Amino acid sequence: MGILALQPLEPAYISLLPLVEARGFGETDAEIVGALAVSDAVRMVTTSEETADTVTFDQSSAVPVPVTVSVRDGRVSSLVLEGAPLLEALRESGQPLSEDVEAGLPEASYRAAFPATVEPRDVTAPSEDPVVAEETGEQGC
Repeated sequence: MGILALQPLEPAYISLLPLVEARGFGETDAEIVGALAVSDAVRMVTTSEETADTVTFDQSSAVPVPVTVSVRDGRVSSLVLEGAPLLEALRESGQPLSEDVEAGLPEASYRAAFPATVEPRDVTAPSEDPVVAEETGEQGC
């Protein structure tokens, strides 16, 4: 993921999940074929690529871009966006694109992985004795 996915408050790759419109299953039941509006899909593009820095959208920019969502053990494990359909959607939405973007985007593939959570572990209760801050000598819980 690129810098755009690491904006303050919430990573874009997490906030994209509710925006995916499911369209059916892929080759297996573990793949869901979906679509993102091009204005949302472009957030997966890294800022080192000119596309992410130069595209602007109005609120009506809902040209769909196909994505694949993989599911493992009943939860989302990855979201994949291919560059060629993104380029097509950018063109359809009227975005001016540089020659470099036109040449490079069809070869690109963007994947956001959602790793399995760590196994739960026992949590120990805090000490009943007061905690003393070394710097100030203040006591607290």
